[in-house]
Amino acid sequence: MIQKVSASLQSSNLDLLSAVSLVKSLREHLNKMIRGIDERFSQETLNLIASMGKMLKLQTDDADIKILSEAFNLKNIHTEIKLLINIPEIESICGSSNINISKWLDWLVDSGRSEIFSDFYKSLKLFVTIPVTSCSCERAFSKLTIVKSKLRSVMTQERLNALMLIFIEQHIATEIDLEDVIEEFKVLIPGKRRIEL
Repeated sequence: MIQKVSASLQSSNLDLLSAVSLVKSLREHLNKMIRGIDERFSQETLNLIASMGKMLKLQTDDADIKILSEAFNLKNIHTEIKLLINIPEIESICGSSNINISKWLDWLVDSGRSEIFSDFYKSLKLFVTIPVTSCSCERAFSKLTIVKSKLRSVMTQERLNALMLIFIEQHIATEIDLEDVIEEFKVLIPGKRRIEL
């Protein structure tokens, strides 16, 4: 959009009113984009992510405890973190990446401590389920418009689901051996065919 407006503004036969109109529409478009970014990455979300990172390292302060308690409805998180700090085997788990969240969850479950450190466990489980962005959902709907076009508007839900699955999960679909699919198809639907398989 920006390139189109820039090219239009550089045109030699552009009148002043059209130029003002183009700049206004560009400004509205940019403001909409900025509002979208602000909604997706609010300060509250960024604070929650930072507090969670500190919690994984067991280095929280009072502000972090407040943010985590309000976000996940926790009552004893401060006490649980203090107890976790005093456990010697914890040093190998501390960190702030997704791998370490998985390590924390595994350690809490495997050691039977998920009920003892229930708020800590609850916050980890809830944090892992929060999607970072909605890009994957938006991407799926974008692909839906490609799969179900005006030319392919009449198809059953089952066929649409199958096509969407193949289109969205292309990395899996490329690994399928076509010879195996043909062999399975021969067995599933026996009988005379127009083309020999």
